[in-house]
Amino acid sequence: MKSCTLMITTAGSPRRSGRRSGTMVMIAISDPIYAMLRMMETAMIDWSQCPDVECNPGKVSGACLVVGTRIPADAVLDNAADGYTAEQIVVEIYPSLPLDRAKRILAYARDRTNAPHPA
Repeated sequence: MKSCTLMITTAGSPRRSGRRSGTMVMIAISDPIYAMLRMMETAMIDWSQCPDVECNPGKVSGACLVVGTRIPADAVLDNAADGYTAEQIVVEIYPSLPLDRAKRILAYARDRTNAPHPA
């Protein structure tokens, strides 16, 4: 079993950071459900505004890739979700991926997944 942290938002005014207040809850879930939740979260990221990612229907079945590579942006996120740092992803998994680009992709995804959802 893996654990997953969920943010339960409450109605009310946003904090200064723009995020709504909420309660963090840890739950234990099975591996297939955990994988599905991670996949759904990744699929909801709009990569169109990220300068380090390009989505081309003619490359790698239309997956959104790190610019200038055939590395799926989602693969970078999956490795980070598995506990790898940006440095480890670059050194151990994708040596052709520039470290600064990996860090920007992770930051972009983090900003998008932590954004408040529309009411």
